[in-house]
Amino acid sequence: MFYRQLLFLILSINIFFLDNGYARSEAELFEIAQSETAKPENSTIQNQNPVPPRPSPPERIPPNKVKPGGGLSAFRRSCNNDTESLIALIPIASPVLTISSNPTFLFYIPDIPTDIDFAELSILTADEKTRVYLNRLTLPKSPGIMIVELPQDSSPLLEESALYHWYFQLYCTNTTAALEVNGWVKRVEATTARKLQVEQGEPRIWHDAIAKVAGELLITPEDEILKQQWLKLLQVIQREELINMPLWKLELEQSTTKS
Repeated sequence: MFYRQLLFLILSINIFFLDNGYARSEAELFEIAQSETAKPENSTIQNQNPVPPRPSPPERIPPNKVKPGGGLSAFRRSCNNDTESLIALIPIASPVLTISSNPTFLFYIPDIPTDIDFAELSILTADEKTRVYLNRLTLPKSPGIMIVELPQDSSPLLEESALYHWYFQLYCTNTTAALEVNGWVKRVEATTARKLQVEQGEPRIWHDAIAKVAGELLITPEDEILKQQWLKLLQVIQREELINMPLWKLELEQSTTKS
């Protein structure tokens, strides 16, 4: 009896924090509550292999920073382009959802490779005390939208229901200061409904939907259905001007995880 009351109290506190920082909808909150309560009736208090506590998230998740700089002061937004900016192709509202343990990220880079020294993608736990991924990227020969796929043959990087903070940094040849965008990603359960949303290119499960459409456009760029899905996704984040930009899949130079 005591265990049941304790479990109910823990669940209530968990739902409270989700409602104040993580829940994107009542339906998702209900799913999480269900998963927490779906435990065998004969489970005991003792656990031979206790799960370590998940890193504490910030009290309030800030919006995603989709362009370098910010505020009223002037700030460089690209290495050597006065009219365009480095852009992370995600919504501003955070967190952005994925059903993948090793998701894909997309960035618009307006600079030519001779103006860029290198680019780097890193992913940290919510409390930023542990880095789960770090990789240097080889850039293509011309500006465009870069597709950064995390290694699919490695161990899972993102835990289900966990929140992560990622950073993408562009190091220019003419300065030591890096251009930076960053954002929040949360892995959710890969339900049948969510898989269907990804397959249809719907924006709710953003990372997977845009990765699917962009990846298929690389193979069949003249497919009208794919082009309409691509335009729809760009309109969600108000980046329709990038509709005709070339797509490039970036090569990974080196990878470091769990530090």
